[in-house]
Amino acid sequence: MNIPNWDQRSIFTANLLNPAFCGEVLRRSFIEYNRINKTNEFSFPLTFFILPLTLYKKTRNLLPKTKRTKLHDWLSQNDGLKSELINRIEYLVPFTREAIIFLYQYGEIDFSTDGKIILLETKHKKFLPDQNSEVGDILNKSNFLGKWMTTFPKDKITFSFFGILP
Repeated sequence: MNIPNWDQRSIFTANLLNPAFCGEVLRRSFIEYNRINKTNEFSFPLTFFILPLTLYKKTRNLLPKTKRTKLHDWLSQNDGLKSELINRIEYLVPFTREAIIFLYQYGEIDFSTDGKIILLETKHKKFLPDQNSEVGDILNKSNFLGKWMTTFPKDKITFSFFGILP
């Protein structure tokens, strides 16, 4: 799927799926992942799970309360979610790529020689959305997702849990 030009995007797409906002969602997951893992590298393939798991309210509400929940158990408990997620992942691939390019162009990330995403240290103004708002909920869940992803198995196994060939 190609992303339509800005003048052809719906208001919803232009607002919720703009590269700056999606980039911030990704960046917050990277930060928490790196903080817990004590590393500065994030798996490029796993990046494509962040937006589908955080942007949709139904899925956000189904995310576990603790990172101790195993991915396989969570997927088993939410049986019908797997096929929905596969479709969302496929739909959001171009928007995830656009957000990654945005982060790279603005000096927020770089790439290691083995293709992992490196979060660069930059100064940011503190953005504290209303915690009861949709935006606040999305950003909070992206923080949680970064923490939870530290418990995910290797990329190939994670993809196989979702029924996706990497």
